[in-house]
Formats: sequence, C-alpha cells, structure tokens
Amino acid sequence: MGTYALRRLLLAIPLLIAASFIIFFVVTSFPGDPCLLKLGQRPSPEALKDCREALRLDEPFFDRYLHFLGGAVTLD
Repeated sequence: MGTYALRRLLLAIPLLIAASFIIFFVVTSFPGDPCLLKLGQRPSPEALKDCREALRLDEPFFDRYLHFLGGAVTLD
C-alpha cells in the first residue's frame, strides 16, 4: 500500500509540471500587451519599459517559465 501511494505521488510530479507548462503557455499566448492594459492607453515609453521589466516580458519564454515554476514551488 505504501509503495503504491509513493508511486502515485512520484507520477503526479511530471503531471503537475506538464499542466503548469500548458497553462503558462496558453496564458502567455493571449493577444495584447498586459502592460498596456495595466498602464492605460498612452503610457510613456519609460513606464512601458519598466512595466515589461517588472513582469519579465523582456526575457525569453523558458526563463519566464522557470521563474514562474520557482515561484510556484516556493508558494509565491
């Protein structure tokens, strides 16, 4: 019984990683710029740049995903 539960728990880890990747991919694929929605219609270029840096939108996809995964593991 204990080995079955341990096996199921260990199989849940890749499933959770795959589900988080799919969800992250879908959410980041939405059209539009979140910074434009956050800052309004005509933000200054500096504010737009700062927002994109704060949300890590200027980083590659996998770097953002790893940061997201690290935050999820630490419950951030």
